[in-house]
Amino acid sequence: MFAPLIPFMYVDIVVDNILKGLDAQVNVLFINIIDLLVSISFIFFFVPAFGIKGFIASIFASEILNFGLSLKKVVGFGEKLVIFLIKIVSFFIGTVSFLQKRLFLLAKGPFLFAKRNGPNTKKL
Repeated sequence: MFAPLIPFMYVDIVVDNILKGLDAQVNVLFINIIDLLVSISFIFFFVPAFGIKGFIASIFASEILNFGLSLKKVVGFGEKLVIFLIKIVSFFIGTVSFLQKRLFLLAKGPFLFAKRNGPNTKKL
């Protein structure tokens, strides 16, 4: 029953966190207050009339409204968002290359100059 709503909820969480990373916490607060007011009003008016269906309608309306308002705000950032995403991607690329180099050196480390006396090696 709630399956169509899951992608909206997930993207809303991601977009809210992007906004927080772009120093727009106050905007996220106002969007969540609007979401809360819509949810409370839907529950107040629709649950007594429609029961559980009214409650489900309130969840759908508030989540889709929250998603739409958050997405509209992120799109308004434009250039700032692109710079933020470039910083995140470059951080992850740097971290992965650093860890890859460290793990390669650790794996190679003590065995780098060790002599091997196996069946296919000549003894000196």
